[in-house]
Amino acid sequence: KKYHKKNLPELKDYLRWNNQIMAGTKDFVLFKVIDGELHGRLGLCPLCQGDLKFNDGDYDTVHCRGRYDEDIGQLVKCPYSVPRLDDKCPRKHFYLEEPTEEEKEEMKKEREEERGEGEGATKYANNPIAKELLDKADSMKLDLESNEGKKKAALDFVELVDGKVDLPTNRNAKMEIGRLIMSIQDKSPKEIMMAIFEKYGFAEVKEEKAAAKEAAAEAACANPKNAPLIMAFQECAKYYFKESNRNAASSYMKAIATLTDLEEEVTAENAMSFSKGKTKLPGIGKGTAEKMKEFCERGTFEKLEEKRAAHA
Repeated sequence: KKYHKKNLPELKDYLRWNNQIMAGTKDFVLFKVIDGELHGRLGLCPLCQGDLKFNDGDYDTVHCRGRYDEDIGQLVKCPYSVPRLDDKCPRKHFYLEEPTEEEKEEMKKEREEERGEGEGATKYANNPIAKELLDKADSMKLDLESNEGKKKAALDFVELVDGKVDLPTNRNAKMEIGRLIMSIQDKSPKEIMMAIFEKYGFAEVKEEKAAAKEAAAEAACANPKNAPLIMAFQECAKYYFKESNRNAASSYMKAIATLTDLEEEVTAENAMSFSKGKTKLPGIGKGTAEKMKEFCERGTFEKLEEKRAAHA
């Protein structure tokens, strides 16, 4: 009743305060406000960290709208969906009044951390490893005029970040860092260090994020044991999106949607059965099933390794 006299812009204020999608008719927006008050605002998708949403006319299910990928310049679709009252549906505190500046900043920070975003040195303010490396970089004296000075700078940075930043193990790290330094040689040592963070990320953080993402994927799957396979298909789909091969990427996304809802564990013994006969599943053809079987046997599949190498 307290919302009865509210007009559409006033109702949308509640959604804006909570970073929720505001589109829709007055009845649809009213539903989203009431749902938020009763159950909490929708969090981010546990599979892709995209925004969750309701579809008008389907008030029982929460869907992922996908996530915009800066690398490929387009929205990447995600098959995640969950019943709105399910315990697996990510929920957070819903503000019934406009949040304070501090609360807005906290929401922004929380969202950036979940998505692995942020800007400049503030992005690393709570990372003791980053702070230590930035402090050391701040005291570095670089000579980028001579060839010897360039080589020494690359070596110094590699030695500083070794074991702390996720440097490539299959390529010459010193050579790569050297190229990075030369591409931004007008920057300060501290800015160069931040560029290294941006390019490679932190080894420990990467492991923690991978574990957290796998746990979230397990929670989103009808059978948690299928989560590693689904994540591998997601990774492969992303590479195809980057190549603008939407058909191949869509094939993986269809398979992901099916596997997310599959209650049976996919094994090397039963993988091929999902591509034929009475046990055939939507979006699972022979080629997809072969990749599923190979993943169950090896923990990876040839096409994924091929794409990883091409995009390294």
